[in-house]
Amino acid sequence: MKKGSCHDPINVVYPGKDRIFLMFPLVGERHVEEVVGNTRIEIGDDRKSVKYYTRVSEVLLNAKKIIGGVGLIDPSNPERDANILVLDAFLKKRNESLKKEEDGNIWELYSEVKLDFPVEPFFVDQNGKPMENVYIDTNQEEMAWAFFWLKGSHTVKKKKQGSGSLVGYAKQAAL
Repeated sequence: MKKGSCHDPINVVYPGKDRIFLMFPLVGERHVEEVVGNTRIEIGDDRKSVKYYTRVSEVLLNAKKIIGGVGLIDPSNPERDANILVLDAFLKKRNESLKKEEDGNIWELYSEVKLDFPVEPFFVDQNGKPMENVYIDTNQEEMAWAFFWLKGSHTVKKKKQGSGSLVGYAKQAAL
């Protein structure tokens, strides 16, 4: 049985099964300013998953920008260069899964955590109060991480509907 990696997200369900603590180690970022612009964390539409996206540089979407003049077999004709053609085919397939926005930002799903139960459609702080975003922390030298809590949607108190009255017990019913 795999124990898990220190680089995997942490997903802890509280004993009362009413809250979840999640922490994502963030990729390649060490300073909060970098993290905020390059990280997106969303609760899934089904509210049974959380998705961590990283922003993708346009350079990583274009074979000519990746290889430049260095990796070309035939610099006189880069459009027909074998290395460009092979890398372009790979990038085209990989880039199909990217999430492109109107503002020009491009996002790639880096990690998705399946939750044990459906949650409310917002993050909460350590006291269960709704928050617009997640906490982000960094040690400035080695890594950054995002963390937050989620509240189970099954824990929300529902209004009592109607006031029934006892008519009798099932074993007393005439068959």
